[in-house]
Amino acid sequence: MYVCICNAITERDVKQAAHEGARRLRDLSESLGVATQCGRCAEHALTCLRACHACPNAQPHAHERRVRHERRQEGHPAAQQAA
Repeated sequence: MYVCICNAITERDVKQAAHEGARRLRDLSESLGVATQCGRCAEHALTCLRACHACPNAQPHAHERRVRHERRQEGHPAAQQAA
């Protein structure tokens, strides 16, 4: 479904941006152009973004996976507790 008609941004685009690290509406605006025209999409885009981060089945961001891996390699106590 389209989130932003002005820039042809879909829920799938928002989900991808969330997986790449978008956390705020500003992040979506900078990466996708969400809410940079008429602004009517801002609330729905933010709802979609929050849903992506609230989903328990969501995959961790690549950055988070890399950090966890590096910590395990180093024997970091926080990583050992999370594992």
